[in-house]
Amino acid sequence: MGKDFKKLISYQKSNKKDAQVENLLRKSIEFHMKGNIKEAKENYEICLKQKLNNPILYSNYSLILRDLGEFEDAEKYIRNAIKLDPKNISYFYNLGIILKGIGKLAEAKKTFLKILGINSYHAKTYFALTTLNSKKEKISWQKNLFREEFLDKHNNEGKMFLYFARSNILHNDKNYKQSSIAIRNANKIKRSLQKSNLTELINKSDLLKNKYKIYSQLETIVNNPYKFIFIVGMPRCGSTLLEAIISMNKNIYKSGETTFIDESYLEFRKKGEKNMHIFKNIFLGKIKNKLKNSDIILDKSLYNYQFAGLISKLIPNALIIHIVRNPLDNILSIYRTNFANGNQYTSSLEDIVKVYLDHDQKMDFYKNSVRNIIEINYDLLVKNPEKEIRNLIENLKWEWDDIYLNQQKNKRAFLTASNVQIRSPIYTSSINGWINYRDELDYPIKIIKKIKKFKYIFN
Repeated sequence: MGKDFKKLISYQKSNKKDAQVENLLRKSIEFHMKGNIKEAKENYEICLKQKLNNPILYSNYSLILRDLGEFEDAEKYIRNAIKLDPKNISYFYNLGIILKGIGKLAEAKKTFLKILGINSYHAKTYFALTTLNSKKEKISWQKNLFREEFLDKHNNEGKMFLYFARSNILHNDKNYKQSSIAIRNANKIKRSLQKSNLTELINKSDLLKNKYKIYSQLETIVNNPYKFIFIVGMPRCGSTLLEAIISMNKNIYKSGETTFIDESYLEFRKKGEKNMHIFKNIFLGKIKNKLKNSDIILDKSLYNYQFAGLISKLIPNALIIHIVRNPLDNILSIYRTNFANGNQYTSSLEDIVKVYLDHDQKMDFYKNSVRNIIEINYDLLVKNPEKEIRNLIENLKWEWDDIYLNQQKNKRAFLTASNVQIRSPIYTSSINGWINYRDELDYPIKIIKKIKKFKYIFN
């Protein structure tokens, strides 16, 4: 009787503990859904320490690790989720995206095809496959994409993914007219599903420029070698190629696209923005663990161009690299890309042009105001890579090594729309691609033609 009573008490305690952990998981998911990633991650990790064996926990934690660039652990946890729930397509899809990010393209393709074997109507998977495969021959799964009855069986979000997928295939087939139609349809649906964040971006950019006046007289602290490198610019400007080249240096910590600057500035504002050096201390506190293991931190949060003045004055030993390309090629590439997160303005050519020009004007202002910003031209980089890369390494005050000419051998993970392209040698085929979509780009062409610095495009 005594033994049975002890077993009952132990069972009740165990059940109580399990219930507490399950409640913590629900709380973690709420944080995650609200975008409070820090709290979500901390709570997920408590659940893991309590040995909660739950596929949702493994999957959600994997997503956070993936977005933080910790791909090896992300792969491990998503595979754990699949073991517990092998029929959940979303887990396989996330595995495919992770495998793509770390350059395991054949395995990623195999994973995506497995999804279609389970559910041949999974629209996101068709889109993912078109970002992997550039072959011209019509593979069986591609045929579905061009059947209208297949398209009609999807909701608007599914149709959006399928139109983007169609556009990718047609573009690779050099059928630019039909590709234009598909991308127009995709973005029309996308605009109906999400509101543009144009106003938010422009307002923030203007606010930060005005704030720059407060600390513009501060001395820029720059000593060689640089401790922090920030790549800034527009999406689809060639930044992933530049990141791959720079991160061939083994002393680099490639942080990817972080929110450290944004987070630091928000905390800085809450403290009243009185002592400007508080911002530096907040930022350094966020990355202190990274600094322990690396000589240099590389950040590729492109919209940090908005913070260029603040970074240049308040973060010691920082270099800002602004990467640019032909604006019409850049605008077209943004319009053709189905971004996974954020960038809600990119479904409208008019909004893309406005953000592009705001970015261009702000960077011109900061380049004329501070001395630790350099510019890299993507078009020149791909036309004459050795010359441009040698100039870059010289600007960084690094010793030359031929490894910088072989970015395709970079074994690090990349989670951007260009993560397939950078696994190949540098190529020039994307230069002047806008000409193939001239009819679709009436508005951008009209605006860009009026700007003196861009006259060279039309010569």
